[in-house]
Amino acid sequence: MKSKSKQNSNIISDTLNQCVIGQIQSYKSLYIAAVINNKSIISEYITLKEASKEKLVQFSETSNVSSASVTNLSTKPLFLMNGEILEGAKQNRVINDSIIIPQQSTKTVDVSCVEEGRWSEQYKGFKPSDELFNMRSRWEKSKSVFDTKLKTGSRKSDQSRVWDEIREKQSNMGVHSYTHSAKDTYMHYEDRLREYENRMIILPNQVGLIFYLNNNCVGIDLFDSPATFLEFSKKIIRSIAIDAIEIDSKQRLPNHRRIASRLLKQFVDLMSNLKEEAIPAPYLGQEVVMNYPALNIYASATSNNGQIIHLNGYHQIEFAVSRQSIH
Repeated sequence: MKSKSKQNSNIISDTLNQCVIGQIQSYKSLYIAAVINNKSIISEYITLKEASKEKLVQFSETSNVSSASVTNLSTKPLFLMNGEILEGAKQNRVINDSIIIPQQSTKTVDVSCVEEGRWSEQYKGFKPSDELFNMRSRWEKSKSVFDTKLKTGSRKSDQSRVWDEIREKQSNMGVHSYTHSAKDTYMHYEDRLREYENRMIILPNQVGLIFYLNNNCVGIDLFDSPATFLEFSKKIIRSIAIDAIEIDSKQRLPNHRRIASRLLKQFVDLMSNLKEEAIPAPYLGQEVVMNYPALNIYASATSNNGQIIHLNGYHQIEFAVSRQSIH
C-alpha cells in the first residue's frame, strides 16, 4: 500500500505553487485567506449534493457499523469529501476520508458514528446533511484514519475518540443533545454561525481557503475547481466557525492578524516542502499523504489522472501570546 507514484510524488507542492493566497478576512478569532487558481479546470466527477439532487446515489447500512454501502448510479465518478455527514439509518455517520466512487458501481466506504445515543432507524438509508463534521473534530478523527490507511490501507477511525470529541464540544458549548448528535451543535448556534458566514466573501477563481483559529490551529481545504469549492464553501466556513465560537466563549485573545498572516504563509511553505507519500486510493485515483504526528501536521490529497480533486491539511499549534507583542 506504500508504493510510490513518480507522477504524483510532488503533487501537493505543485498544486500549491500554482495558487495565490488572497488577503485575510477575519471575524473575532477566525482568520481566513482565499486560495486562488486562475487555471481553468472542468471537473469530471459528480458531488454528493449533485448526485442526491438527481437521485443518482444511494446509501445503506452494512453489517459493520463503521462502514456504509454507496451506489453511484451516475455515468461520472462520485466524489465524497472527508467530513460529510450522512443523516438517517440507525445513526448519523461521517465520511472518514475523501474518496472517489467509480461510475455506475456499488462500493463500501469507511464511516464513523456521530450520533452516539441513537440506535433506531428514522428512515431507510441515509441522506446528505447540510453540515460537515466540525473542523477540529474532523482532524482528530483523521489522525487515526491517516495512520490506518498508511499501515493497512483501511480508513478506520478511533470511534471512541470521535464520540469523546462530540461530547466534549457539546459540554464546552452548553449544548444538550439527547442523542449526542454532532448536528445539534450547529442548530444551537445558528444565529452566531450566520454572523461568520456573512463576514466571509468568496472571490472569483477561488478554489479553497486557508484558515487560522486564534492560538489553536491552521488548516486548508482546496479543490480542483472554483465550482466545487463554491458548493462546499458554506459548509466548510460553518465547520470552522463552530470551533471559533467555542474559542471565543472561553478566552479573549488580542488581535492576531499579523500572526495569522505569518502562520498561513509558513503553513503553505511547510506543505510545499514536506515529503509526500503516494498510495493507491481504494477504488479510483491515488492519494498523497503527509502524516507527521511529531509536528502535529496531517494532510491528504485525493487525486485522479494527476489532478488533485481535494486537498485537506491541518497543523495544530499553541503558544503563549503576549499582548504587548500584538499591534
